[in-house]
Amino acid sequence: MIPYGLAVGGRVRIQVYDIAGRAIRSLLDSEQAQGSYRVTWNALNDAGSPAAGGVYWIRMHVARAELTRKAILLR
Repeated sequence: MIPYGLAVGGRVRIQVYDIAGRAIRSLLDSEQAQGSYRVTWNALNDAGSPAAGGVYWIRMHVARAELTRKAILLR
C-alpha cells in the first residue's frame, strides 16, 4: 500500500522505477480531487511478471510537483 494525500486536485501519476532508473510499473495516471488516497503495488511489472527483490523508487507527479520515495521489495 502506498498512501498519499493531495492538498489540491490535479493529474496524478505514480510509477515504480528499478534501481537503474527504468520505469517498470505504472500504478496510476488520472485526475484526482483533493483528499487522501492509497494505491497498491502487487510487486508485478507492466508485463505482469513478478519484480525481483531489491530496491525500487516510487515516483509521484502532481501538477508541477514531484515526490520520490525508496521502497524495498523482499522476496
